[in-house]
Amino acid sequence: MSALRLRLHSLPPQRLDLRQLLPQHLIGLSLSAIEHLPLPMGHETIALAEFFQVYAGESNVIELQDACDKLDNIGQGLSHGELRVYGTTGAYLGKHMTGGQLLVEGDVGDYAAQQLQGGEILIRGNAGAFLAAQAGTRCAGKVIVTGNAGARAAMDMRRGFVLVEGDIGEYSAAFLQAGTLCCFGKAASGVAYGMQRGTIVLSQAPENISPTFKAGGNYAGSFLNLLQQTCSYAHSPARQFTQAQRFIGDYAMLGRGELLILCTERIIPA
Repeated sequence: MSALRLRLHSLPPQRLDLRQLLPQHLIGLSLSAIEHLPLPMGHETIALAEFFQVYAGESNVIELQDACDKLDNIGQGLSHGELRVYGTTGAYLGKHMTGGQLLVEGDVGDYAAQQLQGGEILIRGNAGAFLAAQAGTRCAGKVIVTGNAGARAAMDMRRGFVLVEGDIGEYSAAFLQAGTLCCFGKAASGVAYGMQRGTIVLSQAPENISPTFKAGGNYAGSFLNLLQQTCSYAHSPARQFTQAQRFIGDYAMLGRGELLILCTERIIPA
């Protein structure tokens, strides 16, 4: 059976909270019950059908069409199933996710994947600030962004894997506690500030590496093989890198994190 489809037919005058649009909440509901599902908007509650046309389908897979940046909390608390979003979104996409898959064909607002606990998020567009901030306190999740991410991506992240194919903003991975942040574009100033543990992987060296990081030599270990397997999709930039220059830090904190600057075998001889 096809996916349950919700098409935005009118722009909401205020920010609309869509945290209820999850497979675990809609399973077993009739089409009429879904159309009358209450959604918070400002200081009032409105029925879903006031802004969405609903097309019957299997509720384990939900498609949200013609989305706009006034739609907040999409996929918040997703535990299973699949949620596909076509268009831009507001803030807090995928917050508190524990499982399932969330796909966005468009840009997303701030705080996407905040406190992510599990599941996979693929954003075919740009992400705002605080992407995957405080993620992974219990188990690992995965986030892939094909565009750029704003400031403080993966800030205070505990576990998980975040890949940004474009650029990342200021103070990304600041206070990183564990997990991995990968960037195949440019990293703005402050990257890795105060990191305690975990791994940061960059394809380009930042303008300045803090003196609280110490050079750890060249690296061609199993992590790079794992990175290539994780990023095994077609045209993945990870495939061209075979070695890395390694830095250990931040020694102003615990000093147990690593910063890897990816490069080819021709740049760093074996």
